Amino acid sequence: RIWYLGREMWTSLGRLAAPRSLAVQSARRQRHNKNEQGSKRQQRRSNSSNSNANNSKRRQRQSPSGWALTAALIGTGAIVFKGIEVLNDYLDSLEVPDKKEKVVVLGSGWGALAVLQELNRLKYDVTVISPRNYFVFTPLVADAAVGAVDVENIVQPFRDIAGAKDKQFTFIEAEATDIDPKDNSVTIKTVTTGETITLEYDKLIMAVGSVSNASKTKGAEQNSLKLRDVSDAKKIRSKIVDILETASLPTTSEEERARLLHFVIVGGSPYAVEFAHDVHEYLVSNASQFSVDLSKFIKVSLVDSKDHINNFYDKSISKAMAQRFLRGGVEIIAEDASEIAEISPKSVTLSIWDENGNRFVTKQVPCGMTVWAAGTSVHPLAEKLRSKLKEKQHNSRALVTDSSLQVLGTESAPPRDLTPLARERC
Repeated sequence: RIWYLGREMWTSLGRLAAPRSLAVQSARRQRHNKNEQGSKRQQRRSNSSNSNANNSKRRQRQSPSGWALTAALIGTGAIVFKGIEVLNDYLDSLEVPDKKEKVVVLGSGWGALAVLQELNRLKYDVTVISPRNYFVFTPLVADAAVGAVDVENIVQPFRDIAGAKDKQFTFIEAEATDIDPKDNSVTIKTVTTGETITLEYDKLIMAVGSVSNASKTKGAEQNSLKLRDVSDAKKIRSKIVDILETASLPTTSEEERARLLHFVIVGGSPYAVEFAHDVHEYLVSNASQFSVDLSKFIKVSLVDSKDHINNFYDKSISKAMAQRFLRGGVEIIAEDASEIAEISPKSVTLSIWDENGNRFVTKQVPCGMTVWAAGTSVHPLAEKLRSKLKEKQHNSRALVTDSSLQVLGTESAPPRDLTPLARERC
């Protein structure tokens, strides 16, 4: 900005000095023309010359003198020195240390992105570790699974969105496997080569998120699809297309078509509810493309262990939503104190407690595909860290922190210049 201001000043001074040279050239041309013209034209030129001479005198009076140029130069110098002083005060206010602290951020989701937007890169040497080198706009993963939006539209390279191309931080595509809070080090395993690397840090920020809790249900991990990442969306869409093609074969019986075209969505959250509606809409709109009438076999069931879907809303709102879903062709299976006992490749087994407290299998639901969207569990990395801090960590479902989100039992504290929102997202 200082250089730009100086350049503009010199340009303005040049424009002020231009009238003097123009007046001299004009007077010379007039004298030359005066000698070559006749008496009549000479008289006209003479009058014109007198007028131009007066204008030239005015321009000369208006053109800057030596003291004006000197004053302008002094003013420019004062502005430059004042700008340098302001710049030095600004740099001093940043408190740039002689040696940057090493900050390691684990994750490439919403929390990690919020942290990187808040961190002062002049103070910290930042390294981001994540097995996923892209950022996903997770609210649209369900739409991508049924082709409502393209996967490319909800994914962006993390280096582009967070500023790694400008060398504001270092990104390593790897998965963190262990954290040593005593030595302030983290062990990572690279995705491409499988190499194990140990990195030291001054501050560690965990933004790894959570994992699906499907492993707690028998057969859920092997026989159901998840709905958390773009890779899951691609698998779901491919599976739906394969089911439609298989159901349209002339050798497929009606009983088998009914089973194949029954889709079970496990979970009652808004995310699961929206996905169930999107799946039903996709199936109905594409069933007419096949020679066999598949629309009469299409069925989507939403299974929840609570007595109503979206249970954190008022029950009247959930009831109104359920009625709208029933009109749209989505079946809701929601029973209080029920649970899914087992998921097999071709069916889902439901279990419920009766009034006497005896568990029994109520029914076996045949289906062609099961999607698990029923909740989350603690990330394995956080669970491993919690086991090392047993004296301070007594919650089996999460890591316990203080008011500044510092994990109890560790020495490293989060950077102080993070906003409350960035802290909360971690």
